[in-house]
Amino acid sequence: DPANPDPHMLQAAGWVALRNMSEAMLAIGRAIEMLAEGDARLPSAYNTRASYKNKTGDYSGAAADAGEAIKRDPAMADAYYQRSVALKKLGRSSASLADIKTAAELKPSDYKNLYDMGLREMGEEGGAAVPAGSESALQKAWSRLRAAAGGVLPFLIGVAGASLFAGGVLFFAKEGSSAHRIKKRWFTPVPAGAEGQVIGNGRYLIKEELGRGGMGTVNAAWDKELERLVAVKSMNPELLSNEDHRRRFVKEGKMVAQLRHPNIVDVYAICDEPGGLFIVFAYVKGKTVQDLLTAGPERRLKPAQADEIGRAVAKAIDYAHAGNVIHRDLKPGNVMIDEHGQVKVMDFGIARQLDHAHTTMTNVVVGTQPYMAPEQAMGVVTKQSDVYSLGVIMYQLLTGSLPFAGENSYQDKLDGRFPQPSELLPSLPPAVDLVFKKVLHPDHKERYKNCAEFVEVLKASLNI
Repeated sequence: DPANPDPHMLQAAGWVALRNMSEAMLAIGRAIEMLAEGDARLPSAYNTRASYKNKTGDYSGAAADAGEAIKRDPAMADAYYQRSVALKKLGRSSASLADIKTAAELKPSDYKNLYDMGLREMGEEGGAAVPAGSESALQKAWSRLRAAAGGVLPFLIGVAGASLFAGGVLFFAKEGSSAHRIKKRWFTPVPAGAEGQVIGNGRYLIKEELGRGGMGTVNAAWDKELERLVAVKSMNPELLSNEDHRRRFVKEGKMVAQLRHPNIVDVYAICDEPGGLFIVFAYVKGKTVQDLLTAGPERRLKPAQADEIGRAVAKAIDYAHAGNVIHRDLKPGNVMIDEHGQVKVMDFGIARQLDHAHTTMTNVVVGTQPYMAPEQAMGVVTKQSDVYSLGVIMYQLLTGSLPFAGENSYQDKLDGRFPQPSELLPSLPPAVDLVFKKVLHPDHKERYKNCAEFVEVLKASLNI
């Protein structure tokens, strides 16, 4: 049952026992991607990955995952503990103590002693306690200076600080001034939770997280040279030690960077640095097609709008196929409508270069289950796998439902069994049923030869 997350969670525990954290991280990541929002197992899965990341030194990632667990289950004491561990390693002692305090309140038997120990390490004002006789030379000099000056020194420092602050406000306030441009370029505040890392020889400042996938995390970033927002995909730290994953990630970036099409998000740069592997690409401001579906009361689009989106996606995918690149994870969440109404296909993050008409990759199963062609679950990928995924998307856009859902979805795919679109929505012509029967055929050789052919036939059947 490829859609069952439980074996992946068990497999993750097995890899931990074998001390293979890279494989453990991949397994728990697969489980998280499979678990639906609201599933009681999801907080535990996020917390498990947080504990793995603490073990491997990815403390920022651990704090984020523990936060996801807390957001879904505010009473999960261990999630507060895992975040406390991560925050302490990140130097945020006060926040760490607050989290372990919450854990102790939720589960005193496990965490009360740890909280008491943490409390003893902190000063009364929340700062780190300094043992007697351990002041640095600078601290001792400062203490002697304060004692000699009495109350005058703090007053003078306050006046000087206020003067500097007022001058700084005036310096940066004037619109269009050099100082204003400096402020805009160098002093853009980094939102809470942002990485704050600088990559690309100081060019890109990584900011807030936008999303996560199996191979990496996507963040917004500021391009200091061109003064614009970009997006940065970073490879998960736990995968960096795996040379196969590293080579695959770099190859992916170089491959996608060669794609130049108005319906594909542009890749700007690939940064292979000691601190990580990064792909820099265009920041698209807009909404995903998934957002459009969710916003509508019927969770579907009008046929003309669906056709417009489908035709744009088809152009992008067929262009990529001409360059021997397949997407492998087409879904509404990976299709953007930018602020100008332009359709953009993004996240070719698991695309592969094809040396032949199709390739078989044993044990490499990627994609999103409802949109995945049946052969993908067995590691076989063809260009028609993308055609199949586009077929699922168009079915959902037109009917508001997925063709394959539920416990027997994989077997239904193998049997080519799904509700006819005209039965779900009587306003659709019966000819549409035949189009989807072909595009969702379990045998890839029986499907349309490319996306363009599919959308043309679909449009004709819709009479639009």
